[in-house]
Amino acid sequence: MNFKKIFKDAFPPLLAIAIFLLLWELLSLSKITLLPGPSSIWTDERTRELLLYPFYDRGGIDKGMFWQTFASLQRVAVSYTLAAIVGISTGI
Repeated sequence: MNFKKIFKDAFPPLLAIAIFLLLWELLSLSKITLLPGPSSIWTDERTRELLLYPFYDRGGIDKGMFWQTFASLQRVAVSYTLAAIVGISTGI
């Protein structure tokens, strides 16, 4: 691929992400909201551990983000299935 084409395709989304992060950081510095900025989130040890090591499992509820997301999606799938069974049987 041509470097110009890659740059042309990748630049707008990267610029949008950079602007979003900059506005978020400025908003958090202005103390208008209680929302922490991206820099304080990235420097927080617990958040960084969740993002960099999503598959860790220390037992109990101390699990990585992948396992938490997987459990949530599993609950959604079970709930949707039960709702479909009830809805279809009621409709028939």
